[in-house]
Amino acid sequence: MSETVETKLARIETKQDMILQRLESGDANFKEFEKRIARLEQQVYLVIIVGSGAWMVFLAWLKMGGL
Repeated sequence: MSETVETKLARIETKQDMILQRLESGDANFKEFEKRIARLEQQVYLVIIVGSGAWMVFLAWLKMGGL
């Protein structure tokens, strides 16, 4: 039998409360998670910058008669 909407909402609210409690208590695992996300963001930006630079070099090479 499927759950009612109220039951699903209650479960979601319970999970939200647990997350808020972890945030308010400054859970060390959550802080480590934030650090990992920050490192991943830096890596993504680095890949974007390097990829853009490589693409620009490739296009310049093509414009100069490469191939």
